[in-house]
Amino acid sequence: MHKAVVQRLLLLWWSISRLRSLSLATLLFVQAKLLLSYARGNYDLNGNQLALLQSIANQCPIVGGRGVYAARSLYESIEPTIYDDEAICQAIGISQKAEEPICATDFDIVPNPSKGIVSFVLNKPQDATILIYDALGRQVAQYKLNNESSITTFDLSYLASGIYFIQLQSQQNNSQIQKLSLIH
Repeated sequence: MHKAVVQRLLLLWWSISRLRSLSLATLLFVQAKLLLSYARGNYDLNGNQLALLQSIANQCPIVGGRGVYAARSLYESIEPTIYDDEAICQAIGISQKAEEPICATDFDIVPNPSKGIVSFVLNKPQDATILIYDALGRQVAQYKLNNESSITTFDLSYLASGIYFIQLQSQQNNSQIQKLSLIH
């Protein structure tokens, strides 16, 4: 087996041991198939592998995390591409740059991890929107908060177990994102 392939397999094994998101899991699956193909002397991805790799690379990195950057690195060897992360993230309603960002202490998610009943605790009541994204960056829920209460509770048990990204978006379009783990 080629030395570079062995090194990538070792890196893949190390990455799997630290797996934290579905996007990364999908990418690691593609990497494993790609490396096995390389080991067999086949240096081309099939259409499904290429489409999956490209879909991961085109995600917002705030939502997709390290898996997005790893997919971009792999895809770069096939087709050099420039990614506009600001535009990609704004397309799903996530702003990387806010004039007056909400501080991380402006809201907490309790309990986290949760079995489904989740409270959003705001340090000061405000009109805002809670957007919930799955690990693939798809919006799965949206809730409105009002300035009458600093604690709002929702039942998210209808969502599958996994990692979700919770975005608090103020009326001024400032936002803060936190991760939520649902365990059923």
